[in-house]
Amino acid sequence: MSRKFVALLSLLFILGSCVATGNYQRGLDAYNQNDYSTALLEWKTLAEQGNRKAQFFLGQMYFKGLGVSKNIKNAFKWFSLAAEQDDSVALNNLGVMYDKGLGVLQDFKIASNYFELSAERGYALGQNNLGKLYYFGRGVPRDFKKAFKLFELAAKNEFANAQYNLGVMYEKGHGVKRDLVQSYKWYDIAFSLGYRDALKRMVNVKRRLTHPQLVKAEQLSFGWLLNSLK
Repeated sequence: MSRKFVALLSLLFILGSCVATGNYQRGLDAYNQNDYSTALLEWKTLAEQGNRKAQFFLGQMYFKGLGVSKNIKNAFKWFSLAAEQDDSVALNNLGVMYDKGLGVLQDFKIASNYFELSAERGYALGQNNLGKLYYFGRGVPRDFKKAFKLFELAAKNEFANAQYNLGVMYEKGHGVKRDLVQSYKWYDIAFSLGYRDALKRMVNVKRRLTHPQLVKAEQLSFGWLLNSLK
């Protein structure tokens, strides 16, 4: 094979890569502007060529019926292809589908496997979902301590539902020593980050705190939120 031919092939590969990257970005821009038909046009070929991000977004579009007819089986197909390339969000979504029985037979064990793979890759929602399975003992042995650790990981990633779950565990003493100050702190943080269900529990815990305990809890909450902005 001549050097000129090899150089030409290399140039074509580079140009092809540039076009693919541009197509993905155009699709993303269109998707963010709710122009789903353009997004589908840009991503379909990329997904078929093995682009992980395009595969994931096609899965989302079919799962939610964005620019296409809602099709859970197609969503499962594209999420699976993205998951084969270690996409943490796609792995979590497959877990959700098995957890809820969406397009597949409900299987908590398989759901736990996907959530675990997602959690290992640092995805907060995957960590939280796996924590819930351990908390309720679905597909895995019930284990409050493991649930607590997973909620804690997701909470550090600023996932409000996990912060709420930590509040519940501190309030009930599940997997950790009962601590109403810590419970109030996590409910307050979750509520501050938009998790409205935390308010009712926060008010309930507040009634059981002494004034010094309430001051401490609010200081802890404020300090955590302040540090999260750094």
